[in-house]
Amino acid sequence: MKIFDYDQALGIADGDPELLGELVSLFRETSPALLAEIKTAIGEQNHEQLRRAAHTLKGSAANVGAATLSEAARTMETAVAAGDFTGATNLYEQVAAEILRFAETAEKTLEVRVP
Repeated sequence: MKIFDYDQALGIADGDPELLGELVSLFRETSPALLAEIKTAIGEQNHEQLRRAAHTLKGSAANVGAATLSEAARTMETAVAAGDFTGATNLYEQVAAEILRFAETAEKTLEVRVP
């Protein structure tokens, strides 16, 4: 599984590298708020808010080719939906780390591939 699947993301962006760059930038701008929402849900032990935020992050990550991040968010969503709140909260650090890894990898990849 790739940190940043450029080819998949480019397909989602209809083959337009500039659009892909804009989508990745938008994701990088909005992902901190999603991560904060996850952290708040954990602190408040709000299962539904955590499930919803993980679900949103999963989809957003998939739309920009952040495969490992999307999978980590999916695992979190699945755990909380199954009633394993502790298991879901234990994934917070992994999700946070994957957001950073994606941002770094996408930035480097787009510098090379997008004119």
